[in-house]
This record gives sequence, C-alpha cells and structure tokens, in this order.
Amino acid sequence: MLFTRNCFGVLRHYSTGTSKSLPFIISRSKTANFPVYIDYKSGGNQVQTIIRRIEGDDNALLKKLITDLGISQADASINRLTKQISIKGNHSQRVKEWIQNHGF
Repeated sequence: MLFTRNCFGVLRHYSTGTSKSLPFIISRSKTANFPVYIDYKSGGNQVQTIIRRIEGDDNALLKKLITDLGISQADASINRLTKQISIKGNHSQRVKEWIQNHGF
C-alpha cells in the first residue's frame, strides 16, 4: 500500500495490488479522486454513471465491469471519441469500490 498527500494535505492510501496485470489503467484526478461521475439528463429523469480517464483496452474494462458488477450489457456503452464508459443508473459507489479493490 502506498500513502501520499494530495494537494489539500489529506493523506490518501493507494493500493498497489492487481492493477499491473490488467490491460487497462484508470487514472485518478488531480485531487486523487476516482474519475467516476453522475450525469443527469432529461430534467433528472435519466441518470448515468460516467467513467473517465481510461487508458488501454476499454473493451476489456467494460467486460470486466459487466461481469463483476452484474450490469446488463445493454445498459453499458463506450464512447470511442472521448474514451469514456457510460452506465445507465447510479452505480458510482459500486464502481468506485470496484476500482479501489483492483488497485487503481
């Protein structure tokens, strides 16, 4: 485990576990947070979870998310232009926990 201080002086821990063997990387933001965001559309009726800052094989990341989190394949898609994954619904907490458990 690696401990560092972010720009606000808050001590953060980073797991240095299994992320080395995966064909993709999810980089953290400048403030050392996970790049997982909630997007509200249609006046708040449609909620999407957006995963940004993906490097490497985004197809492998999408397949791993679908199998590990139990998300249907129809609810998840990849935006090839922006290298972002969008998932229908609010899955931000589950995705953040999954990212942390995989050592990112």
